[in-house]
Amino acid sequence: MRRRTFLSGCGAVALAAVFEARVPVFPERGIGREARDSHRPGGPAGAGLATTLCISCSGGASVGWHEVYDPQADTWATLKALSGARDHVGCAAFEGRIHVIGGRFNTFEYNTGLHHVYLPDRDTWEDRSPLPTVRSGHGLVVYRDRLFAMGGEAGLIEHGQITQARVFGQMESYDPTSDTWMSHARC
Repeated sequence: MRRRTFLSGCGAVALAAVFEARVPVFPERGIGREARDSHRPGGPAGAGLATTLCISCSGGASVGWHEVYDPQADTWATLKALSGARDHVGCAAFEGRIHVIGGRFNTFEYNTGLHHVYLPDRDTWEDRSPLPTVRSGHGLVVYRDRLFAMGGEAGLIEHGQITQARVFGQMESYDPTSDTWMSHARC
């Protein structure tokens, strides 16, 4: 086991959260691969960190890969892919775990309420209670031991034009201890 610092995020150039966890080292999973994309951290910029994990959902396509970067060795390793690959998710780190909530499958016509949590000590993703208001492009923050989802978007595309587009005013919070959601006053 090696102490690692994890970095997670979703969006074109977003890095949503940093946390530390104790996880196994997986040299058989690709250590030595170079960083391929400009939105991934690399090189000496991360020199003060132990290791970082990047979840990136960019380029308008749903992806589920997730990798660990070791800035001291300037190497990457691939860990378990996110089940239910998607983009425009809410992503937050809380108590040593990464929560990936909601989002969409390539377009907001296919929004989802899926909620996955990454367990670094087991290198696995597990399902959690889904987001009550299915949406993408929403904010997700941790406040007072709860994860708050707010805003977001939905709509339809007909003949290449966006129709029925809407922005959500709902705010809901998730309690990781009870695996339950609560609704709050609308914005």
